[in-house]
Amino acid sequence: MVLYLSRDNKLIVHEYDLSLPAGETVSETFGVKAGKNIIKLGSFSGIVSFELEKEDGKRKRE
Repeated sequence: MVLYLSRDNKLIVHEYDLSLPAGETVSETFGVKAGKNIIKLGSFSGIVSFELEKEDGKRKRE
């Protein structure tokens, strides 16, 4: 994933395991800088969601 940010921030990636019985959500935090950031998601095997610690209204994602 490629993120373009207007300021330094933290990206929290939440990984969900959809097997039964339901497992816990695992979260990993990445430090991201203003400008272009490349986040490799190959280490995640479940469904993931993303959250920025601080809102960045000028961000872009590819």
